[in-house]
Amino acid sequence: MWHTAESLHAAADQVNAELAGPGVWWHVLPSHYIAGAMVIVRAFRSGSQVVRRRQGHDIAESLEEFVTQSTGDFPALPWFTSLVPKQLSELIGLALRNTAIADGLGRFSRIFVGGQRVPDSMMSKAMELGLNVTRTYGAAETAGGCVWNGEPLAGTEVDIVQNRVAISGAMLAGGYLGDSGRTKDHFVIRDGKRWFLSDDLGE
Repeated sequence: MWHTAESLHAAADQVNAELAGPGVWWHVLPSHYIAGAMVIVRAFRSGSQVVRRRQGHDIAESLEEFVTQSTGDFPALPWFTSLVPKQLSELIGLALRNTAIADGLGRFSRIFVGGQRVPDSMMSKAMELGLNVTRTYGAAETAGGCVWNGEPLAGTEVDIVQNRVAISGAMLAGGYLGDSGRTKDHFVIRDGKRWFLSDDLGE
């Protein structure tokens, strides 16, 4: 699929508007995935710092490096990160056995988790550790998470069309590159607005 600079900026700006930024992003996800790429776009748009996970380092080593660098170089800035459920689960498991990991995670102003279903049990464990975890919903077609804890961000509209989740907003992709049929099926005009009609069931 393809995005424009305007759609990526719109997605980044609606997230940044909700944050206590500018801050420091712990960049854990690969940049060729939309969630990883949007960390960079959000940071660029807000003037935030980015500390990348170094290749070959496990997630605990990366977190330790992030804490050390951010505390030393950017002591007054809030911390943010974006994770998938598997990464959050691993970090929670480590935090339950290691107070340094727990303390580091507890200092994040926002820990975003999405990309797939986030079990309620995982959220409960995160809350028990005092972590500020935000469950997000979105897709590559929406330039990442645009619904937080079940509530659409400003500039995002959500509807259910024939039991499918539909999303509207300035952050929508232009379509699927070289696939006009799929673009026509998933990007539709309703009541004068452009919507992404997902394959996710909803009510």
